[in-house]
Amino acid sequence: MRATLASTRPAAILMDIEFPGRPMAGTAAVKEMRPQIGNDIPVIVMSVRQDIDAHLSAVRAGTDAYFVKPVNVVELADTIHTLLDRETPADYRVLIIDDDQLTAEFYATLLTGAGMVSEILNNPLEALDRIQAFIPDLILMDIHMPGCSGVELAAVVRQDKRYTGLPIVFLSTEVEIGQQQAALNRGGGDFLTKPVDPEQFVHIVNHRIRRSQTLRRLASRDSMTGLLIMPLRLNSSAYPWSEPNVRRSPWYLQ
Repeated sequence: MRATLASTRPAAILMDIEFPGRPMAGTAAVKEMRPQIGNDIPVIVMSVRQDIDAHLSAVRAGTDAYFVKPVNVVELADTIHTLLDRETPADYRVLIIDDDQLTAEFYATLLTGAGMVSEILNNPLEALDRIQAFIPDLILMDIHMPGCSGVELAAVVRQDKRYTGLPIVFLSTEVEIGQQQAALNRGGGDFLTKPVDPEQFVHIVNHRIRRSQTLRRLASRDSMTGLLIMPLRLNSSAYPWSEPNVRRSPWYLQ
């Protein structure tokens, strides 16, 4: 393994956990080679094991994803794509809606420094037209604005089916927990209290956009292949794509 990595730098590594006579050899190898490959190369482990010990072993070794066999090829491909694309936010587009121009420019500067494209809107009543023209990947929105509050505007945006999955992050000086929860209930994904930590701010924006794009990619792949992706927290016995049926799919690897 060391000799191979010394001569070849892979884009990603797929590793089984168990080898004959060595039940945790895979994660042990990952832990040993992490200092050599650093954190830039994602490592995905696969195993027939679903127990907590196997999962903990993978986490402690520094792996990036865990798949239980049989592996769904489509989901594996999407995971690899997401992991390889996780440090390239250059095309992310963020619409900043805030009536305070100086504050909005501060956020825009942070986003520009992270390689993202941003646009500022001071009048919330113009938001629908601007969203349609700019096509943002995420909206940053103040809560308290004249003419239309951020909570009201989020509800308006969510009324349009095209934007039901568009991430909205609220930014406000509001510290009352009830008001923050009310804002999140109307369509927000996160609530950041001003003044916001710049590093945390960029991380949350990046994470929300990446998560949204992953979900869209899964939905798109589902429509092309005809595979049914089971929603989280659903009772599988009530659906035709429950475990016994899914295992027969040709898109699974043993």
